[in-house]
Amino acid sequence: MSKALLIITLGNRLHSAIKFQQIVTEFGCIIRTRIGLHHEVGSSCSNQGVIVLELTGDKSRQKALAKKVSSLAGTKSKLIAIPL
Repeated sequence: MSKALLIITLGNRLHSAIKFQQIVTEFGCIIRTRIGLHHEVGSSCSNQGVIVLELTGDKSRQKALAKKVSSLAGTKSKLIAIPL
């Protein structure tokens, strides 16, 4: 048994946020937890973001989510499994 996590970096958060939200909505049934992190730069938000998703369900769906997220310009993702 393992815990599946998808770690995502959004290189252009302001440009890709809407499409990213559409993707995570499409795969919402396999997302157990979503944590979003971004750094404040002065008095405004950074254009870069980091998202951590805890995933459930079928591994093929998890891989499909990672692939779709990575297709966004400036976005990278890494699907990891942590043994329990």
